Amino acid sequence: MKKGIVVIILFIALIVGFVGGYFSYPFVQGFQEGYAEVIEQANQALVKANMKTFNIVVECYKIDSGFYPKNSDISWAREELPPNFKNPYTKAKGEAYVSGKPTKLGVIGYESNDEGTEYVIYGYGVDWVLITPETHGEFNKVPINVDWE
Repeated sequence: MKKGIVVIILFIALIVGFVGGYFSYPFVQGFQEGYAEVIEQANQALVKANMKTFNIVVECYKIDSGFYPKNSDISWAREELPPNFKNPYTKAKGEAYVSGKPTKLGVIGYESNDEGTEYVIYGYGVDWVLITPETHGEFNKVPINVDWE
């Protein structure tokens, strides 16, 4: 007699578990989507923070040398950037910045004119943002075409 009651209780618990799982799935799915959105916003904020850090390094370079670094050689950045400077999406340190416009998500791009008097720092996130000497300290969402004349 006791075996029958135990089997019935287990069967009822199994049914309640399946019904509870069925109705809780949308809540779990919504949590996962919300978590992914929070992670994406955090990565975008890290791209902007990397841009600002790169901007400060470029401005310090100008103070030391009298001109902005030429974009043909950005090896100077390896020594000047902090050791934890990395791509927030891939977590790789070697692919956090490039010369010119970046083509990968999370990468910072640096471009200057030949005289070293103007520069643009690109941030490749969901939207293009950039920093120029005129907008030092601000982020602008603008088209990525830059004419040096």
